[in-house]
Amino acid sequence: MTAIASEDGKITIQLMSNITVSNEGLTGNANTGAINISKSLTIDGKGHTISAADSWRPTSTNGNANHIINVVQPEGGQAITVDIKNLTIDGKNTKTKHGINVFTVASQTNKATVTLKDVTIQNCGTAGLVINNSTVTATNLTTSGN
Repeated sequence: MTAIASEDGKITIQLMSNITVSNEGLTGNANTGAINISKSLTIDGKGHTISAADSWRPTSTNGNANHIINVVQPEGGQAITVDIKNLTIDGKNTKTKHGINVFTVASQTNKATVTLKDVTIQNCGTAGLVINNSTVTATNLTTSGN
């Protein structure tokens, strides 16, 4: 992975290869992610894949646990803008929760805004994409096996 700061201060993370993420160290709240985002940034997958580890384990009784990517608008904070592009997210099993979860508390006036471009979300346990009180714009979004 390479991180690059732009002139406006927004960070761009570029994947240089496929990566595998785990929920091994995550405890308690099943509504967290292997990758948690609470600041404005861009993830450019550059055609690579973020996959759930084969060891992904359930943390709740219904068998699904933790999102792959979790975008959360900080309460009381400035609205965040997240761009995700050229990326495949593969849950690889039914134990994952959502591929991408985008969440803003209902009482918030500043809401998370996410743009997805050329993104594939597949094989996640409960849903490919879940949006709560936030704005998501998608171009060439593909979901399957979720």
